[in-house]
Amino acid sequence: MENLNFNYISSDSEDEESLENFEDEDEYDDEEGFTYIFENGNPSVVRNNYVYKQKKLNKGSIYYICESCSASITINNDGSIKQETTDHRHESLSDDHIECLKAMGRMKKRSASEAHSTFDAIYDSEVEKLNQNGICSDSIILYLKPFSVLKSSLYYIRKKTLPNLPQSTD
Repeated sequence: MENLNFNYISSDSEDEESLENFEDEDEYDDEEGFTYIFENGNPSVVRNNYVYKQKKLNKGSIYYICESCSASITINNDGSIKQETTDHRHESLSDDHIECLKAMGRMKKRSASEAHSTFDAIYDSEVEKLNQNGICSDSIILYLKPFSVLKSSLYYIRKKTLPNLPQSTD
């Protein structure tokens, strides 16, 4: 069994605080090749350039399924791999594609936490970060959703974090 050296949550209520600590992070890389991305509070795992979405939280492990096929991975709460099926029916994502997915996750998180920032400023700063990290503009155009597509998601996320306006003046 491969040890991931990553303490994750169990289904016990005392460990819910550890999940909240990880949700404060945009992403978490460990030394074993896993990248944990938290988007809208839902953890995803990137391993070997395949993205796995959390499907089920078991008592002693977490079950993830590939977002594009039925390949899966089960990770024990101590961070070791319990089971992994690697029979993907599609090509793995490129490193540039993974970086663009991370950038979109950061944009969504920032839209919720930075009420003073405009969405186009958040988008532009994330694109600039991608450029600074060596992602070519062709890859950004190919893999990053355009601002016009992301804008409605960003508005929806921000709306969920803002308090409701009063219905009357009473």
